[in-house]
Amino acid sequence: MISPYESEVAGKEHAVAIDATEGKLLDLSNADALRKLTELLSNKEIRCFLNTIDAESDENMRKAYLKKIQANIRGKGLIQVNREEGLQVTFRLYPQGFFAILQSGQNQAIIPAINLIQ
Repeated sequence: MISPYESEVAGKEHAVAIDATEGKLLDLSNADALRKLTELLSNKEIRCFLNTIDAESDENMRKAYLKKIQANIRGKGLIQVNREEGLQVTFRLYPQGFFAILQSGQNQAIIPAINLIQ
């Protein structure tokens, strides 16, 4: 997820609100930071979303990380899956960070998305 900010202060405020594993603040006026971002964007294994999670991005996240999502739900016991209802995974961006909402019947869990896809 790439989030542009109107000011360095706004970027720094968000950076302190998220976990260190969720992201880093890069000042793209700095050549080294711009090089790091360019390297990330040229990696075919990296999926980038510009400050939004719309229906298409949500679906792309599920497709890109399907195996990791399945393994983490089973391995970490993140939610009790109701076999009749199935499992719905939705990604949402909140001011506090990027989260996955897991829903199966009456069971619901909201977890940091990084815990589901890493």
